[in-house]
Amino acid sequence: MRLLSLVTILVIFLSINIIKCNHNDDPLSWKNCTVPNDCTFEVGYPYCRKGRCSQCAPKHFFKDCECKPGEYCISDPDDPYYAMCRSKNENGIFKTNCNENLRLKGMELILGANDTMFCGKVVYNTDLTAKIVEWEGSCHRGVCYECSTQIFPSVPFSLCDDGRTCHPTGFSEYAYVGILGFSYILYQPLIILFIIAFSIIAIGIIIAIIFEYYGIYYLRKRWKDKLKKT
Repeated sequence: MRLLSLVTILVIFLSINIIKCNHNDDPLSWKNCTVPNDCTFEVGYPYCRKGRCSQCAPKHFFKDCECKPGEYCISDPDDPYYAMCRSKNENGIFKTNCNENLRLKGMELILGANDTMFCGKVVYNTDLTAKIVEWEGSCHRGVCYECSTQIFPSVPFSLCDDGRTCHPTGFSEYAYVGILGFSYILYQPLIILFIIAFSIIAIGIIIAIIFEYYGIYYLRKRWKDKLKKT
């Protein structure tokens, strides 16, 4: 009986995961919807876009905030994965050459002319002109990264509600306490000095307590020895 129950649970677990995989990979398998309430129980797919429950809202100003760090919200209406999240590094663009002069000029690109030097993703029309700029990264000294730490490199801030910031390495990640997070320690000299100073003080206090303890112990022992002799 127990074996049958375990087998049943295993089958249900595998079925749920298979459904989830299909749900993520095949746009035709996503749940259909006509009103937002149809997506109430679709975890991670709260929006009703083009008749299907989706992950994000392409028309939102900070649309990529609804995806994980390193992903963007697909805003091309002709893409079968419209309103879903996709990796920004899908074509291995990170850490490849880029042209800083093309910054904020995604809609001026021409496919086959200067498109490969743009740090980001642009969708093109049939006439080779730009149709949509899906996302734009940051060109650091001719190398493409996901984001930039400007305007305040030493005081990272988040444009999203989940606390993600642009790490000094040029990629976004979660840092709920900002520069006090562990991921920022090696990039903040003042924090390193503070940690070193705090550690020295803490060690000094511990050593002082140990010496004080042994000093009191030694004095008490001497007094006991004197009392015994008398």
